This record gives sequence, structure tokens and C-alpha cells, in this order.
Amino acid sequence: MNVNHSYTLKVLLLASVFSGSAWAANPSLWNNVEISGAGGVNWLNTENTHLDITPYETDSLHVNNTSVDGAWKAGIGYYLFANHLLVELNVYGASNTVDGNVWQYELPQFSNYTFSAPISSTRLMLDFKPNLMTWNKLTPYLILGVGATWNTASYKEEANAGIDASSARSLSDNTQAQLAWDVGAGLSYALTERLSVTGEYVYAFLGEATPQSNDTVMAAPNFSYQIQSLLFGLSFRL
Repeated sequence: MNVNHSYTLKVLLLASVFSGSAWAANPSLWNNVEISGAGGVNWLNTENTHLDITPYETDSLHVNNTSVDGAWKAGIGYYLFANHLLVELNVYGASNTVDGNVWQYELPQFSNYTFSAPISSTRLMLDFKPNLMTWNKLTPYLILGVGATWNTASYKEEANAGIDASSARSLSDNTQAQLAWDVGAGLSYALTERLSVTGEYVYAFLGEATPQSNDTVMAAPNFSYQIQSLLFGLSFRL
């Protein structure tokens, strides 16, 4: 085992040396590198779900509202195929809150509580951005990506009038790693040869977000987590 680890380390070190030598010998390779950052807003799409209290009681959670909140991203990319494809490694951040009503035993006549579920995500994505054309400094492009996301969710109920407030449940933060993928489109406008402004619409599929269960809950609710983001930013080509 030690020999294998040593051999692997040597291969990685040699690969790093040769890669670094190639970049040093050909500085023009850096001209294909781009760094970027953006900020904006996002909307959460989720469906009604369930909260299992005991084997005899399942409450349904009916979503009434989702918040519009801030979103951001930062990344580094490399242009291929004569600038027709940008391969970009991006970190995205987003947060939202889901509000709704709790139907005990899944019955509308027992709508005795409201709930609030804050959800946030940080995801690492490998995005592929083929551009379609360039016209008068404007370049439209597509966005296709795959990666991993870390979703964090909590849950809190409030009792309606006439209901014992102490009977409302709360579930603490829980973070899950999930597979993620996204699709979208963007538009870039070149301010200079190196600096551009960008606008992007991204639809991201982030799996599920589930609060931490506790002694009074048999199974916590699973919120499906899909967001739409509108991001505006800057990109700088080295």
C-alpha cells in the first residue's frame, strides 16, 4: 500500500511539473483563462410534502409562498475551440424560505399550524458554455452544468389561534450533499478586449433539502429543491 501511494504521488507531482512547464513555456495559454463573479436574485420551486409524526399520524405541508432572495457565484474558466466553448468551474450560493400550512392527518379541517422552512445551498458546478455567435460585441451562449450541492434546511411551526403554542414543532438545521445539474442561457457584452459584463438565467436542480429529525418526529419533510436565478456580473480574461 505504501508503494502504491508513493507511486501515485510521484505521478501527480510529475504531471504538475509538466503542466506547469507547458504553461511557462507557452504564456499565451493564459490568454484563454477567464475569472468571473456575479450576483442577483433567485426563486425557489418546491412541491407540497409530508411530515411523519407517528405511524398513525402523517401531516401534509401545503406550500403557500416561497421567498425571492439573493444569489451569487464566482468562477474560473478556460476557452476551447477558438473561443467557441467556455469550460467553467463555478461556486454558487443561494437561500430561500418556504412558508405554508400544516394539515394534521392530511385533513384541511385540521389546518392548525403554519410552517416556515429556511433553505440554503452552496454548490460546485462544472459548467459548459458554448457561444452561438458574436454580433456588435454581444455574445449569447448556453449553459449546461453538473456538480454537487450542499443543501441546509430547518423547520419551524407556529400554532394558530386557539391551539396550544407548545404543541408546535421545530426541527434544527441539517446539511445534505446532493447531485446537482443546471441549464440556462446568458448574454455577454465586451466592454474591452478583456473585460465583459454578463447576464445569465440559470435553472438548477438541487435534489432535496431535509431538516434534522428529532424525538417527536418520526421522519422529517423532504423539500424538493429547484431554483431559478437571474445573475449579473463581470468577467475578466487574463
